[in-house]
Amino acid sequence: MKQKNLIGVGFIILIFFPLVFFFSVSVVFPEGTQKIAIIANDSFPLSDFALSDLKEIYLGNKKFVGWTRLYPYHQQKDRFIKNLFIENALGLSPVSYMGYWHVKSFRDGSPPPIAYQSSTEIIENVKAKAGGLGYVWANDSTGIVGIRILLILEVQDNSFP
Repeated sequence: MKQKNLIGVGFIILIFFPLVFFFSVSVVFPEGTQKIAIIANDSFPLSDFALSDLKEIYLGNKKFVGWTRLYPYHQQKDRFIKNLFIENALGLSPVSYMGYWHVKSFRDGSPPPIAYQSSTEIIENVKAKAGGLGYVWANDSTGIVGIRILLILEVQDNSFP
């Protein structure tokens, strides 16, 4: 008899409370239009920069501009901005982009863009290399010495109802 009560209590603790917690926690996702800034080092060699250039760089097809080696950087921790960037700037799903780089790395030996944990790390690395290129939320990129904004992408997030 006592064993049945313990099983009932265990059920409540293991099943019921996590469900209550899960449904009571509100998850906040950004809504509507977001702005992503494509940033580069102040001495980035391209003055006329288009979305097609960005796609070629992030797909590993354009590695140099003149004598300058290009260093594209990705967001690692903030998957939301990374997914919006891949979908809107590169025209791929995050899964296809990852698959593309698996094949390209195996076939060509080309490394994918380096991923950093935060916008701050991306900004610091972009400032450190002449060919540095990355993306951050637009409001994180204003007024920073050592970088310039190449493009502002206005992206619509339709992934959440």
